[in-house]
Amino acid sequence: MKKNFLLGCALSSGIIFSACTSTPPEVQVVQANNLSLLQGKAWILSQIGQQPITYAQNANTATIEFSSSEARFSGSDSCNRIMGSYQADNLNNISLGQIASTEMACLSNNGEIEQAYKQALQHVAKYTVSHQQLVLIDANGNALVTFISPIQPR
Repeated sequence: MKKNFLLGCALSSGIIFSACTSTPPEVQVVQANNLSLLQGKAWILSQIGQQPITYAQNANTATIEFSSSEARFSGSDSCNRIMGSYQADNLNNISLGQIASTEMACLSNNGEIEQAYKQALQHVAKYTVSHQQLVLIDANGNALVTFISPIQPR
């Protein structure tokens, strides 16, 4: 009787302790994959908030790229080059450091895109990424900017 009782206690304890793991391994793999999908590819700005971005023929596009080896981002606001540092983790948290920018005189009519894009980047707190879409999100869960990446890394 004691053996059955002890065996039952041991099995129950094993089940309870195995249920207390923090994150299942398959979730950790998905989160690690999200970080790797974020980094190392050019993302083209397709939307600011709910406003789709259309580019005139031969116009410069607004872009961003995240370098994992340097923890830096770079890109364009459709006129000037932008760059800075960033921190991202496997839980889809991201913070961008101060944004540095060139100061070129641009003849394009994209002044509104440039300002709205840089302003949105200052409020980024999270990201979601799929194979060809990146959304940068603020602390309240609002989509700030959406990007596409038609070219996938090798």
